[in-house]
Amino acid sequence: MATTDKPKRPDMARFRKVYPRLWSDHDFLSLSNGEKVIALLALTGPQSNRIGLFEFSPAMSAERLGWDAETFAERFGNVCETMNWTFDKHARVLFILGWWKWNPPDGANILIGNLKDLLELPQTRLIQDFAANTKHLPENLQGTFTQRLAEGYPKGSATQEKEKEKKKEKDQEQEQDKTSCRTLRSDETDLVLAKWMWKLIHDLQPDRKEPNLEKWANTFRLMRERDGRTEADIRALFAWANQDDFWQTNVLSPQKLREHWDTLKLKKDRPNGKSSNRNLVGAGQRHDPSAAERDPDHGKM
Repeated sequence: MATTDKPKRPDMARFRKVYPRLWSDHDFLSLSNGEKVIALLALTGPQSNRIGLFEFSPAMSAERLGWDAETFAERFGNVCETMNWTFDKHARVLFILGWWKWNPPDGANILIGNLKDLLELPQTRLIQDFAANTKHLPENLQGTFTQRLAEGYPKGSATQEKEKEKKKEKDQEQEQDKTSCRTLRSDETDLVLAKWMWKLIHDLQPDRKEPNLEKWANTFRLMRERDGRTEADIRALFAWANQDDFWQTNVLSPQKLREHWDTLKLKKDRPNGKSSNRNLVGAGQRHDPSAAERDPDHGKM
């Protein structure tokens, strides 16, 4: 019996690679569980394409995950800041800087075909960043990549040309308002907090690599502005966690402090006022192990 093979739809034929070493990537591991879901959705979801520069709808993604728009926006912003991605909110285009690292083309012809995905994009300044992004592109393909883009390939469609004319007068405004996940908006208070936190961690782990303190400062900004945490609250809770035998090895960034805030607060404020595995003796007070035997009410308020 003869059969006729139906052609595959282009979207159904595409696939994305997720390497096991992603799960040992420091930036990826520093994300919360919800943020990891967003990162994987961007890397492998139906909105992605073959070049790591594609239209990305936060509203559609939030609906797909069953989250409200505000929750998704906050988590997506943290993902971009941590992973060094850039999102043009006007054109709704996402640029994944390390895309070629995880999805290198298998040859020149494959690369030329992949570049046709540029035809699907609206006008965005992120194309300039894309054109300069050859760090992870295989060396034998960099010439093809540069030559094709220099020749204006792929050529813009009629729709793109109309969009270009329509947006020409707004380019400067868009550049100023472009949501760059690498641009942090923290103030001096947040940076001071970041340096303070790093000093406490470094005192316990001298060999630990210094983090991006600007990213840390931006997380502190989010904690203050969105979560309603005060500087005093942040200092008090982390100071406690940093003395706890368990939490001092599990809260090593503002993101982790933010993620575990409620749990830490509950443990810190429990009636006995103790850290999980040690007694916290007040400053200047000597601990006398025999005092409790002589006086049962010793140390009680």
